[in-house]
Amino acid sequence: AGRVGLSRSPGTGAHGAPVVRLDVVPGSIRKVSGTSQQFEIQGENIVGEKVRVPRDWPTWSLTPEAIGVVKNTGLFFALKQGQGRVLVKSPDGKMATFADVVVAD
Repeated sequence: AGRVGLSRSPGTGAHGAPVVRLDVVPGSIRKVSGTSQQFEIQGENIVGEKVRVPRDWPTWSLTPEAIGVVKNTGLFFALKQGQGRVLVKSPDGKMATFADVVVAD
């Protein structure tokens, strides 16, 4: 998955360090039309600790929108054959990541 930038964090690790990276888990999926996938968001702070990030903290989107729907909790519904990406951005837009999506009929 791709990553960009620094941001205010939704939480910190044991050392109180802010989150500096987001990852979507899983980083890629292949689904059949009519099925769904729950994505998770994982953070990493500046000292390399994994940090829990609430699914409703970032903004979720899908491109192209024709292949399915992604809810604000990271729940993806596959609707139509195609390829795209589930995109995740921090509220301030300074961190972003994505997961590759393939929908088959």
